[in-house]
Amino acid sequence: MSKINEGYEFKTAIVGESNYKPALKKCYKDPDAFRKGRAVFCDVTLKLDNDNKYDDKAVAVTSKYGVIGFLPKSIARKYRSDYNDEDGNTVRAKVTTRDTKSDLYGVWIDLGYEHNENASQSRKPANNTRKKSFWSSLFKS
Repeated sequence: MSKINEGYEFKTAIVGESNYKPALKKCYKDPDAFRKGRAVFCDVTLKLDNDNKYDDKAVAVTSKYGVIGFLPKSIARKYRSDYNDEDGNTVRAKVTTRDTKSDLYGVWIDLGYEHNENASQSRKPANNTRKKSFWSSLFKS
């Protein structure tokens, strides 16, 4: 087991966190966690979940309060390959909420992998020109 840190970049979003609201709420309210604005930072452990009924290569993200989500499928496989199926590595997590009264949380970890389901599709127009809005297309100059 080792501690993996990528310099507080928090590029890796986790999935399934809506299923673990009680543990996330405890993380968010943890008096020992570092806070900045609406974000709370804490250490989490990456646990191999070979018995997961949905994915036998799953990697659970676990806080001291329990599971808070999972690595996305493609990232779980890359992580397992890069770390030779090493279990129990620790990373930093950033837990955020838009409204402290709600139970909606987002979690990113400092692992260095970016998850983009549409990686082959660029968000920029091919010719790098700005798209015109509906109104500007009506009133051509």
